[in-house]
Amino acid sequence: MPTGVQVTIGAAAGAGGGDPTLEAQYFLAGTSQRGDVTKPIIARSYAEFTDLCGPRTTTGFAHDSVRSFFGENEGVGRVVFARTVGPGTVNAATVTLKDRSGAGGANTLVATAANPGSWGAGISLVITDGFIAGTYNIAVTYGGATVETFANLTSPADAVTAAAASLWVRFTNAGSVTAAPTNNPLAGTFALVGGADDLANVAQSHLVAALDRFGPEYGPGLVAIPGQPTTVAASLAAHCAAKNRTGVVSPPAGTSSASAITLARGLRSTTNARTLRLVHPYVTLPADGEAGVRTVSPEGFYAGRRAATIGRVGVWQPPAGDFGQAVYVLGPEYVMTSTQRDALVDDAVVPIVGTPTTRIYGDRSLASDEVTWRFGSYSELANALAFDCSNAMEGLVGRAIDGLHGVFFADMRTRLHGILGEFADQGGLSPSASDPGYTIDLSGNNATTLGLGRAVADVSFRPPGVAELITVRLTKSGFTTTAAA
Repeated sequence: MPTGVQVTIGAAAGAGGGDPTLEAQYFLAGTSQRGDVTKPIIARSYAEFTDLCGPRTTTGFAHDSVRSFFGENEGVGRVVFARTVGPGTVNAATVTLKDRSGAGGANTLVATAANPGSWGAGISLVITDGFIAGTYNIAVTYGGATVETFANLTSPADAVTAAAASLWVRFTNAGSVTAAPTNNPLAGTFALVGGADDLANVAQSHLVAALDRFGPEYGPGLVAIPGQPTTVAASLAAHCAAKNRTGVVSPPAGTSSASAITLARGLRSTTNARTLRLVHPYVTLPADGEAGVRTVSPEGFYAGRRAATIGRVGVWQPPAGDFGQAVYVLGPEYVMTSTQRDALVDDAVVPIVGTPTTRIYGDRSLASDEVTWRFGSYSELANALAFDCSNAMEGLVGRAIDGLHGVFFADMRTRLHGILGEFADQGGLSPSASDPGYTIDLSGNNATTLGLGRAVADVSFRPPGVAELITVRLTKSGFTTTAAA
């Protein structure tokens, strides 16, 4: 029998009282020059992202998307990145260091770049004598510049420990049997060689597989594989439904509004389409140190405006209208007419418009059930609330259940009230005459369920409405007196 906390999102859809840093996260899979390929890379600025993953390359879309995100997020949220490599030869550059026992010496340390790729061949190690007798220093250089130094190491094992968290290099003790301190590495400069990442053969399937690194423990957020065609939508929807997140896709560059509508209609039959947004068109950015502009996929822009909106209001507020107005992105790939814009909204596409300002215009999800999931903010609320409620319930796992009216269920109710009440107080839920925007029902528990060690809380919550069509009526009158202000 499964244990722990299980949260199911049903067809009664709110959230925002939680941690905006988590709710405003941008998860993406892509390629980069360097970076860990076993677990997500977390960055809180574009500068940190390039420190961890290297400069922009001509392959992939990750850097432009991350730059869009941080340019638009107004200091809220973070990037969680899954670096992806190809299926062929993938390894890290390396060099074996000899000890000081004489001509030829014995192998004493193996230095390996911190992660795979040809970038590692740019690393050299400069080994010198330490200031203390019998010790040595290692300076790590990259592209000729010193990026890290380990000083006064006493043994090969010292180097292994010192570099355990390095972004540049790892050491393995080669087990020299020469007596200390002669088993320390020979002084000199030693370049790492080799390294491969097979980026030329990275396919959509490899990018999709990288999403598995984003476990539920990383929390809610927006998920994308920027620059990929909408054929990735089904995989994103499956991931988001399982992890309580939101997926965003975009038609390719150059797609017309009519073709974007055709794509949207096809995607609305996708299982768990309520988790998906289709954002159109591509956007332009300053060219990052180069002349001119660069046209990039819009997922990072959407994620950044979403993050800023969560920071300013909450996850229940769509990143549209004034909240969707660009602060860094220059404009959409093309400026659409109002007729094109309205047609896109009607078919569940989220348009990026260029007049009178560049901004996100709508908030439609791709759900076929428009009664329950018409607006993207509805599922955003559900995702964040599911995460917060799950965390609150974790503390009750393993507790004794002292009957239907005992301390256990009173504690469960109190915890849920605390979360839901905070959302309601901030305007994230819509109250009615009979409730504050939510209800908590524990009547599903009985002697049978308690005997199986199961406890359930049925939570219903009502999201605030979204203004999609605003009608202003102007009537011309012939005033004979001064009109009231």
